[in-house]
Amino acid sequence: FDVVLSRVNWHHPVGTTETMATRCVALGAVGVALGLLWGECTDAAAVAPPTHSVIHIEVTGNDLWGDGTFQNPLATVSGWQARARQGELNGTGLHFGPGIHVVASTLQITTSGTAGAPFVVTGDGVGTSVLSGGVEVTGVVESMTGPGGARVWHSTLPPNTTYFRQLFVQTESGGSFTRRVSARTEVMVYDKSSARDPEHSIVFNEGQVRPSYHNQEDVLATLFHCWTATTHQINSITEANRTLTLLRSPHVDIPRCEHASGKRFLIEDALEELSVGEFYFDRATRELQYLPLGGEVLASASMWVPQIVTVVSVDASDVTVKDLSVYHAAADMSGFFEGDCDGQSATNLRSAAVQVNCSGSTSCHGVSVMDVEVAHTGSIGVAVSGAASNVTLARLVVHDIGAGAVRVGTAALLPPTAIVADVPGLGFAGTINGVTVSDSDLSDGGHVYKMGPGLQLDDCIGCTITHNHIHDFFYTGISTGYGFADGRIQESVLSYNHLHHIGSSSEADGLSDLGCVYTWGGSQTLSVDHNLCYNVSSFSYGGWGFYNDQTTQDVHWTNNVIHSALDSCYHNHEGFNIVVRNNILDGTGFALRSASPTPAPTHWHAAANYSRNIFVTHTSEIFQQTATSEWAGSTFDDNVYFRTDTRPVAFPGNVSLATWQKSGAGTEHGGQDRHSANADPKFKNLDANDYTLDPTSPALHVGFQPIDLTTVGPRPTVP
Repeated sequence: FDVVLSRVNWHHPVGTTETMATRCVALGAVGVALGLLWGECTDAAAVAPPTHSVIHIEVTGNDLWGDGTFQNPLATVSGWQARARQGELNGTGLHFGPGIHVVASTLQITTSGTAGAPFVVTGDGVGTSVLSGGVEVTGVVESMTGPGGARVWHSTLPPNTTYFRQLFVQTESGGSFTRRVSARTEVMVYDKSSARDPEHSIVFNEGQVRPSYHNQEDVLATLFHCWTATTHQINSITEANRTLTLLRSPHVDIPRCEHASGKRFLIEDALEELSVGEFYFDRATRELQYLPLGGEVLASASMWVPQIVTVVSVDASDVTVKDLSVYHAAADMSGFFEGDCDGQSATNLRSAAVQVNCSGSTSCHGVSVMDVEVAHTGSIGVAVSGAASNVTLARLVVHDIGAGAVRVGTAALLPPTAIVADVPGLGFAGTINGVTVSDSDLSDGGHVYKMGPGLQLDDCIGCTITHNHIHDFFYTGISTGYGFADGRIQESVLSYNHLHHIGSSSEADGLSDLGCVYTWGGSQTLSVDHNLCYNVSSFSYGGWGFYNDQTTQDVHWTNNVIHSALDSCYHNHEGFNIVVRNNILDGTGFALRSASPTPAPTHWHAAANYSRNIFVTHTSEIFQQTATSEWAGSTFDDNVYFRTDTRPVAFPGNVSLATWQKSGAGTEHGGQDRHSANADPKFKNLDANDYTLDPTSPALHVGFQPIDLTTVGPRPTVP
């Protein structure tokens, strides 16, 4: 019977002219020949697969005979895609059962639902149903042929394996995946940049760079700068003068940021540097080598290599993606190898593991991504771009990612001369509106693009970023706007977000000039309200809490609490029309910093209204500036100032509060802080960061309103 079936209509590959009906008719004919009853299959119309139902995909399903029903599911995304191209199985949604589902090519959702009946892509829950953009490494053997006789796991991968820069190891079945890095050196400090070619070349110290490398075309060099780190292909290595020349230059010449970068660099993807916990993939021979960590046992472990950058892409309206995980998205190196290789906030990167990319002639709307985990990726976690509106990203868990966790919009850098104040009508006409990102946990990013922020809001009208937990990023927590364009962020709100452990002082990872919340460029009509920010650090300078950068306008910072920021709780670098009201700024360093060019043009200066705030420092001054005139465009009143070391507060110009009140810089009315106090605000427990105020606090006397942050961060999920 099996032999007969194997010769009847078996030659039609799925995705050609064969359909489920023709397969059943063929089997019916065989059944008649064998004297068997095939009543279910003799009527082609009766067995036509449903076209308006949820398509089920199970790892135990069958692409050849499955009809996508719960009882007879398909096995793979590829199987569904092939059938859909033939006009079959165009259902109202997809459901993925338990297990890891390999997505060989991007799962593209282009079928729109309706507001009442969206097209739904769902699974059995986070961590249970997993869509993987990678493949499991098979045929792995262990030998003792590693450096110094170390254990090495190796396998020859299939010919169609694309080059990869990440490896994810699962030490036991059903356990979590952990990231392994490619063979590399430690972070080193080079001698100097090349005087002959400062845009492309560095002079390394003796013994740091080898004269040549195996498969040198695949070897990379990563350089640290001020607020970015760039990864480059190597053009040449000249041993005679110890010069390493990059194939493409960074955005600016290398010497510009050497004061902040520490002249740090490393060599990656080099077989000669392979050590324990690292891997090397030889593109020519397709051999993967991995030196396992102590305790890792081949018999119980598995290795996965990412193969596609975007696992899920939505270009349709009224689509919901929920209750599943997305793993193993590949690193998109085009952000480094093409264009502006060191875009701030990783804006040079245009791809994500999950992409809501509305590229059609009409906008897409009503897309929701909820209760989804995105992890173990090489680029951005989730991104919204194109003409999208009314998009909801809720209860996401995004971690172990190559760049930032979430991005809304696409950056478009304009030069500083192209400011709306100078050129009316040049403002950016945003195409994204009504995006909400809420109740999500975004963490552990920047593993490939170190400058990727937790959340990047490039352009959006009427967006809400609320009740998120954002932590453990090498760069900024939330970054809004980009460049000097006006109107990129309009009528948007950042509220009740819990941000901490932003930046790093480590030589291996640290960047500079960053903050919990960073805004850059033009009128933003942005409200930053009821956020908690703490533990901000940096490698060299600029571990700020909140940070307005050049030409930022119309941002209101209200009811926020900031403490334990390395340099200053709030830094205003040439931002104007700024309101800073009713905040608590408890500075490890300074509480306030302001910077402007000299002389300051009308469109390029620092100007803010500071009122009803509590400013606290412990061993540092409250104000920090390059010149007293930095505060000339700002106004102060109804604030409380306090130094816990009992030293008197020095106001700009190194004057007392009384003098500042009488003739403070920059006011036509003769003074600043006319109703403010230099006094202990009487917190319940300042050492424990309990900012509850005593009823007799002088802050209440000047009008300060207590800040309730009990609901900051993700809210409990409603059953």
